[in-house]
Amino acid sequence: MTFVRKERAEKRNLFTVTVEYSLTSNDPDSDCYKGVGQTTNISTNGLGMIMNCPVNEGQCVALYGNKLSDGLVTGRVKWCNRLSRDMYRVGLSLMDSILERGRN
Repeated sequence: MTFVRKERAEKRNLFTVTVEYSLTSNDPDSDCYKGVGQTTNISTNGLGMIMNCPVNEGQCVALYGNKLSDGLVTGRVKWCNRLSRDMYRVGLSLMDSILERGRN
């Protein structure tokens, strides 16, 4: 069996900064989870990061950090892979481009 590797739609750039994040929940009675994570790479519309909790595809993540942007950045989880007991590699689709925002 041959596997075809799908090429990425956008170029990824190394981008490692520590960010705070909060996760939304579909349960209105639950508090949102807040944590600290490490970004790994960035593209025009996406961001890779390491988190200490599992997330679900489609879940919204709010990111905070002065090296990230001039304010809040939001993304939607595209995938989540467990690396170890409390470490997860996550791919986010950004709601608005950090790179484009920085050019204005």
